[in-house]
Amino acid sequence: MNLLYDWPTGIKGIEQIGWKNLNRVANILPGVGSHLSKLFHVLYLSYWSTHGGNCPQYMDKLKLILDTELNKYPNYEQVSGRVDSCIIILKELLNDEHITPKRFLYFELMVSYALKCDWDLSIEFAEKFRTGSLYTPAIATYFEGVVRYCKYIDTNDLYEKAKASELFKTVPELRVRHLGKTITPEKIAIVRSEQYIKCNEILVLPQIESLYSMNSLSFIHNNPILLNKHLDRVNKQVDKYANDIVLLRLLNDFQNARQLLNFIIENESRIGCEFSLPAQAVCELGLIEVQLKNTSEATKLLNKAINEYTGYLNEMIVHFKAYAGLRELGIVSDKQEVKDEDKRMFS
Repeated sequence: MNLLYDWPTGIKGIEQIGWKNLNRVANILPGVGSHLSKLFHVLYLSYWSTHGGNCPQYMDKLKLILDTELNKYPNYEQVSGRVDSCIIILKELLNDEHITPKRFLYFELMVSYALKCDWDLSIEFAEKFRTGSLYTPAIATYFEGVVRYCKYIDTNDLYEKAKASELFKTVPELRVRHLGKTITPEKIAIVRSEQYIKCNEILVLPQIESLYSMNSLSFIHNNPILLNKHLDRVNKQVDKYANDIVLLRLLNDFQNARQLLNFIIENESRIGCEFSLPAQAVCELGLIEVQLKNTSEATKLLNKAINEYTGYLNEMIVHFKAYAGLRELGIVSDKQEVKDEDKRMFS
């Protein structure tokens, strides 16, 4: 109960209070509680804070736990930018007969090879992920279509384009509503697939958007070889995307990234607030200020991204990133205004 109360649920909270209690359980108390706390550490640091935050943090804490509990763990290698090591471990796990189901391994291998721009192997595991996916068939089908489309762009392989087109056309029919709602990644997959069909079977940089939406590009923030490989692909596709803003931020090219972001913000009225680009531009500009430790400007921009834009496709993803930036700055949201006497009720 202390964890649930002291650590504000959702994405708006500051983590120190919750971590203090978790660390006590993990490192001081004996028994099953200690193991459960360590498991929570692993799941939070390797999945939630990486996909729901910005650049992976607290890798030293994650490594310490995993070195103690396990010999190797693939997600630590992946989020640390060591994609090749991650692939080796994932393939070893595939051969372990005790690990079932294997869909999550297929997904991680698909993403890892996409980060390397190795489309053949990414396609192989994307197809396995799609054919075994029961809960998110639309997302799985869209991802396979994206990596096949990327191979077509790089090699002009018409078979891959035809296969991608076939997959994109089926995506809208595969919608699964959870509690009456369509989750944001599935909504993006459906909208982008419909746009592909309406726009003469053309998508612009779909792999960048997909990896950005999953926050997977941040995993290679300290791997300039892979980041530049993606930037080279951007340069070869279209002149107006010759500098991808997210890649420039991850490469710490803040000057050029700022210039492009400010251009988008200045032309916001021409783009339209119903599109994701203006809100994402403000959020990315705020994240640059976070990295530069400009707390006041970062807070202003991130709050603007949260409060002044609504109704666009990537709204949930932008909010995840903006709140992660505010947490990194130590900004307390109104969700944390808790009376001391209320806290004692849960002690």
